Amino acid sequence: VKLNGITSLYSIILQGVAGVSFQGDIALDNLQLVDGNCPSDLPFECDFDDENLCGFINDPTEKHRWIRHKGATPGTLNGPSFDHTTLTSSGYYVYVPSASSGREGEKALLVSPWNSNTNGQCLSFWYHSFGADVGSLTVYKRVLSSSQLYPLWKVNYNFGDIWNAAEITIRKTDESWAFAFESEYGVGYFGDLAIDDVTLREGFCPTLGSCSFESIDFCTWHNIRSPADQFDWLVAHGETDSAFTGPTVDHTYNDAFGYYAYIETSSPRQTNDRAILESTILMPTSSIGSCFSFWYHMYGSIGSLNIYVNGVKSKQPLWVWGLQGNQGNKWL
Repeated sequence: VKLNGITSLYSIILQGVAGVSFQGDIALDNLQLVDGNCPSDLPFECDFDDENLCGFINDPTEKHRWIRHKGATPGTLNGPSFDHTTLTSSGYYVYVPSASSGREGEKALLVSPWNSNTNGQCLSFWYHSFGADVGSLTVYKRVLSSSQLYPLWKVNYNFGDIWNAAEITIRKTDESWAFAFESEYGVGYFGDLAIDDVTLREGFCPTLGSCSFESIDFCTWHNIRSPADQFDWLVAHGETDSAFTGPTVDHTYNDAFGYYAYIETSSPRQTNDRAILESTILMPTSSIGSCFSFWYHMYGSIGSLNIYVNGVKSKQPLWVWGLQGNQGNKWL
């Protein structure tokens, strides 16, 4: 947990809250407090809680700047209501506020620190593109030997008040390189652009929407916020807490140390309560379509598992697959 901006003496409080039954033990071990950022095994990671923007700089040759901010942006019907990292008003992100139509086409450019030469890495980030007048967000790459910016990715669409994921494979590069986020103004006051949780990791990016849960998170998926459902999906390994239901091993490694996503339906859950896990926004399918594959485990007094496709402009999701009842103690 990152601790920032504490200007007086303080203590840390660890609060354990009892659940609904005796099966609710909580344990702690190996507490440690160190100066600086929390350790990471990633080559680069930034959630913009750092007031120095993790080494990002605004290009002074552009007319506008990316601004570090927390909570909702000042306007209405545009911009995030909260950051992506914490999904609260206490976490930070960076954004470019919208402006009058007279500034259409003007830009702000946020440039990363230099990165070492690479055999291949995955640039991942979350973006928020909301508002009737929203402009474009473009990601560029540059190398040390040239001042030219090479476009890698671009979006120009009003997705609504939601954070979406993007992943870009950085191919083999034999010299120092950097990446940059460019916001270009749209046609009016309703259209803030924001980014958060920028990371680099080794290797090429998986297909957007893929997830084995081994990073102990949901990758580019997210639990939707209430009141659209009643509870959330969780990530776990080994046996679940309830007897005679759930897997004992994951599917990826077929052991008790691999991770998977599951729903815990013990009390206080009630019949027909729903937990919805939704992917980030995906590009339209090609002329030959796309295949969505997954492994599932449905063992015990099972309700149902359903798959829907939710078009950005659709009035309601389209049901495409479903299964009900006990399917046995095995991955299928």
